[in-house]
Amino acid sequence: MAASLDKILVIDLEGTCDEPKPAPFELEIIEIGLVIVDPRNRKILDKVQSFVRPSQSWVTPFCTQLTGITKDDLTVGNGARSFPEAINWLKKFGTKNKVWASWGDYDRTMFERQCKREGVEYPFGPSHINIKTLFGLFEGLDRGIGTKEAVEYYNLEWYGSHHRGMDDAVNIANVFLEMLRRHDKP
Repeated sequence: MAASLDKILVIDLEGTCDEPKPAPFELEIIEIGLVIVDPRNRKILDKVQSFVRPSQSWVTPFCTQLTGITKDDLTVGNGARSFPEAINWLKKFGTKNKVWASWGDYDRTMFERQCKREGVEYPFGPSHINIKTLFGLFEGLDRGIGTKEAVEYYNLEWYGSHHRGMDDAVNIANVFLEMLRRHDKP
């Protein structure tokens, strides 16, 4: 079954991390930002976010400094889901039959690794768009650039905080929509 193109799911993840690298633990997803985009009408339809409780790692001071996410954000009392619960939450958005997109391959490989490690079914179909690569190709760049650079390249207004799942997903979606607008057929 071919993936539907009427809506694109733009996703950005935040994960556990530490400095200096590598971290002394397996990296885990701690936040999922999801923006539903209507590529035909060039607009954002919805934006949602979920925190995910790590089971094999922890939020370090470096991670909190980078993302603003604290260990208290990742508690059941604050609505944080276990990884399997977060995957079931994602599936409610039709992830198996929709195209999903992210900035680079980090998010795709994080999902693949963590699903495999935890024995959870990968929630997506085969259709993934690497917007970072697509942006570089569309704009004739020699290499991919960061989300913040792409927002500045298009003179868009930055939304929210950098390294927060939903905020970064909104910025990625805005770059994607602007890229589509700029390359519309005459």
